[in-house]
Amino acid sequence: PGLSSVIRPSRRRAAAMPPCTRRSPVIAAPALSILVAGLVAAAVKAEAAVAGAVAAPLRQRIWLTAIQPFTGGGWDAGISMRVGAEIMLEEINSLSSLLPGYELHIAWQDGRCDAKVGYEIFLENEYDQHYQVFAPGVPINELDSNGDSTISTNETLVMGQTWNTSLVAPGPVGLLGPGCSGAALRVAPVAFKARLSMISNSATRPGLSNFPNFFRTIIPDTKFNAAWLAMIELLGQTSVVAVIGETENWASMGTALAREAFERNIELKGFVMSEMIDGFTGLQISYDSSTAAQDTAVELLRLKERIVILLMFELRNRLLLCENYKIGFLNAIYMPFGWLKQGWWSESVSECSAHQVNHMAMGFIAANALHWRRDNNSVLSCSANMTAGHLRQTWLKRQRTSSGNLEAGIALANEAASTADAVCMFAQALHKVLLDRAVPLRELSARTPAAYAEIQDALSHSDFEGAQGRVTFTPGMAEPSGTIVLQQLQSDGGLIDIATYQQAHLTLEPSAILQLRFDDETVCAHLSMSSSALLGSCLVPYLQCPARGEELDFRTNTCQACPDGTELKQSGPDGLICTRCGPGTYASNGHVTCTPCPVGTYAPGEGTPICSTCPLDGYADHTGATACTPCPQGMLSSRDGNMCVIDPYYYASLLSICFFSMFSALTVFASCGYKTRITDVSLTDGKLVATTLTEHYIAHRWRFAPTTWVTLSGTGVPGLDDPPAGGRRLRARRHHKYGLELLTREGDP
Repeated sequence: PGLSSVIRPSRRRAAAMPPCTRRSPVIAAPALSILVAGLVAAAVKAEAAVAGAVAAPLRQRIWLTAIQPFTGGGWDAGISMRVGAEIMLEEINSLSSLLPGYELHIAWQDGRCDAKVGYEIFLENEYDQHYQVFAPGVPINELDSNGDSTISTNETLVMGQTWNTSLVAPGPVGLLGPGCSGAALRVAPVAFKARLSMISNSATRPGLSNFPNFFRTIIPDTKFNAAWLAMIELLGQTSVVAVIGETENWASMGTALAREAFERNIELKGFVMSEMIDGFTGLQISYDSSTAAQDTAVELLRLKERIVILLMFELRNRLLLCENYKIGFLNAIYMPFGWLKQGWWSESVSECSAHQVNHMAMGFIAANALHWRRDNNSVLSCSANMTAGHLRQTWLKRQRTSSGNLEAGIALANEAASTADAVCMFAQALHKVLLDRAVPLRELSARTPAAYAEIQDALSHSDFEGAQGRVTFTPGMAEPSGTIVLQQLQSDGGLIDIATYQQAHLTLEPSAILQLRFDDETVCAHLSMSSSALLGSCLVPYLQCPARGEELDFRTNTCQACPDGTELKQSGPDGLICTRCGPGTYASNGHVTCTPCPVGTYAPGEGTPICSTCPLDGYADHTGATACTPCPQGMLSSRDGNMCVIDPYYYASLLSICFFSMFSALTVFASCGYKTRITDVSLTDGKLVATTLTEHYIAHRWRFAPTTWVTLSGTGVPGLDDPPAGGRRLRARRHHKYGLELLTREGDP
């Protein structure tokens, strides 16, 4: 069978050619001898080739499926992670001693980092044996087909192919992924029932550790707690406050933090939330809302904790930083996840600019998995001679153009290291099961109970040199111990490694500089991490301000008197804070309590230092008014503004000349007088002008009366008010629609 399979194509091609005798009926003896010699040599080569083909039959394929976030916008890391996996796959298939007689393949599918999409892909794989493969054979530089520097779902759909059992055969023996936690949480219990081994390369949600069939090559989020708390201890703090997101996603993270804090004797501040999150005390923002973030900011102001752990996604982090900026909770150190979207701290949100959010985030200390091992010269277990450093260099090179720039739409994802390790982990386990334990591939593909037990056992005993470091699993654990790196956002805008945490030990980076530089507060601005003894003395706690009428100024960490418009109020058991006066009240000149506005005045909003006087057409007849009541038509407010009156205290009696024309040669005059209230007397362009409520129609065209007489009363301006006995009047002329220029009795300015 081997011989016929090799030579049959040659026979078919030969049969299609005309016989040599038809083209050359006579062959000379010398030419014949040469031809015979050539045929003999060709026959020897063919025999050797056939012998080689018989000795080395075609390798049998082993299939894995993969559900990774290639597009969708949530976290488009799949393309970069696949590059790392494909490099490892090439090394595995070229290492003859690892899977001799076999060849490992992966059907890559786009889960879009969407739990529903990922779950539906998995069900289609299982029940229909259909695989929607993401852009097979399409080079990276062709994925952005429309040239908009974004690789979208729509433009890559046309590049995909639907594979079935004619291509993916025998059936898959394992699942690489899903790459996002939401999909992994939905797929894991069903994969267990289907006896399909799964290794996630990048899903970090803590709850995944509870599934018996689940493995991952990346550190779960719960491991970050110990690293954060170790740094908190080093900074001399004995308490901390954590702000957690929605219970559904983060409950296990909160419980793990509470357990770790208890073991380290670090107090968690905030509200007891044990009914929702076992053992957890802290604050919660359970949905994307500026209002919820504002409530949390008020509590942070009350608690006065120097370090705040953020167990949330990017948007809620920004919302909280914005509200903290607005309310004045400054100079805290935040500790977020290091795997969040790069640059999340430099985007605007709500009422805050990108600059303000960045200013608040500066100095945060993030925790993340150490993706690429430090000893670059270590040879990888799934390769003949490739080192970890060579793998990383190759991974970077394949994603760059000839000029060194990243290909359009590509975002580097360091989880490529854990993805490569996941592929290697499958290969190592398959070697044990297929070769060492002689389990047939058909049984692995059929997922018999015995074969499934063998592959799960092999995975649990994984021990190899990977891109991240040595990958080993503690019995009963779903993930390797791994190494955590702590990084600080520093003033140059970059994340700087300041420490690593492994096996309960915090190791400081001796060459790193910790920046504790805050607005107007004297601290150790730049401290070498080699000076660990000084770290605990630099970050002093926020001060408590027991004195009546003072609160903490977080910018300077000093106690200051409450500003106007606020009062000192008790806020929980932990202290006093200055709170803005409510509507209808005010505080000024060092008052420590807010006072209701007097009658005739009002305060419409919060934080009023002094109440406003009611306007001329309104009044307030009670204290604590938030608005003035309009006067009825034809009435104005009294001097005190507590009622409406017909004759105001401030008025001008204006004797105007009214006229009308009877005939062109006969004019009849009539005089009429009225009163109006003065609102202002001031110098305007060198003229003394009285502004009144009503308009003025003095007949300037009448040549005999360019001015008119007025009597002023109650203006408070010396020389203008009429004498107590009355009888003295001034002249006036129209200055503008509501203004009269005041003149002497002789009509002079």
